[in-house]
Amino acid sequence: MAHDNYNANVASLIARVKSAPEEEDNSQKEKLESSQEKIEFYRIFGAAISATDPGTLAESWSGPDCLLALERSGTSIVLSGKYKLDASALANALMGFTALARQPSTHNVKYEGHLVGRALVLELTRSSDQPRTLLDANGFKYKVLMVIAEDLNQIKVLENPHSASPKFYTLDVARAPNTKSDKKA
Repeated sequence: MAHDNYNANVASLIARVKSAPEEEDNSQKEKLESSQEKIEFYRIFGAAISATDPGTLAESWSGPDCLLALERSGTSIVLSGKYKLDASALANALMGFTALARQPSTHNVKYEGHLVGRALVLELTRSSDQPRTLLDANGFKYKVLMVIAEDLNQIKVLENPHSASPKFYTLDVARAPNTKSDKKA
């Protein structure tokens, strides 16, 4: 039965309706794949919460930017460190900063929070001695979740977990530099 007065968009609409389940399946697969790392982190985080207290932890950890000193008092944990960063001459020129602003700046990193089993729930504060904006002056703060490995030599980190693009990295126990007795003659 043919209709002479149908809308030309009907055929297009029927085609879109038929392809919708496939598009939804593809979209769901993409979202699941992109969430795998976060899902795995939360799985080990849940197990770490129910684990026993790890006891003594290393006092020095290698972070993504610098060495971090760990201080523990009961379940309270503080990891802190600082590093210098050379200012980019090109970036300063583009932003109109003077030669004085091109001096290396010191950046502070501080994780502060509590230990629950082998899990850590912390707040990360990043600040600089040369803030360029009001936000820089107050420091950036992020929620951070961490899981201490069973062997106590590594900590898995999920920074800004509620973000659409959280950051994953690890902290490793900092090894003492080689001493003369460690070197071959």
